[in-house]
Amino acid sequence: MYNLPRLEMRHPLDLVIPSDYRRGVLISLLVPTVLLWGILRSLQAGLNTGTTGKAPQGMLSFELAGDPLVTHAIFNAGAGGWDAASITSAETALLLDYAFLLCYSTTLALGCVWASKLWVTPRMTELGAWLAWGQLAAAICHAMENFALLRIAQDSFSTSFFIATGVVQDGFAISFARFCAFAKYGLIEAGLLYIAISGFNLGIGPVLRLRLSPRRLIASAK
Repeated sequence: MYNLPRLEMRHPLDLVIPSDYRRGVLISLLVPTVLLWGILRSLQAGLNTGTTGKAPQGMLSFELAGDPLVTHAIFNAGAGGWDAASITSAETALLLDYAFLLCYSTTLALGCVWASKLWVTPRMTELGAWLAWGQLAAAICHAMENFALLRIAQDSFSTSFFIATGVVQDGFAISFARFCAFAKYGLIEAGLLYIAISGFNLGIGPVLRLRLSPRRLIASAK
């Protein structure tokens, strides 16, 4: 009986970018990622309504609302929510967020690819490839979340409808946005944790005699 060869999980960035260039490309990707993050932080600075408002954590409160009544309160300035200017800032931030998600997902994916080469254990190496693909999944979740949030912000709320029925439209979009947000954050945090553990092994592993490849240590120092 013949055993079929085991296919190695690979990410496209692992094939397209040679190992000698990955560090430089990673640093280059960090620049627009950090720049866009700073711009988004600036746009979202006025969305935090404080502990007494309906959006105490700004955009995050909107993302994770999950309930039509909570979301409606966020869009009601009279109830401690956002005013018209804040809603405009939120919409602008959501549109710019599409560029940001492309940058950070590619950066984290390449970071996972780089980190996977620091391991000699096949399972840890393959985990890095899976998490690199996971950043693509995070970007897709992020894009779908933004689409749902934009729909909520632009089309879904009618004050007269809410007063008449007590129900906010697009309850599915609100729940869907929350689900995508949780999935996005989970995948991003998993990738960051993997990169951090791999970096820890790179610096401390030889001291603790962890299972790192000497060849990969030499290659990563180039």
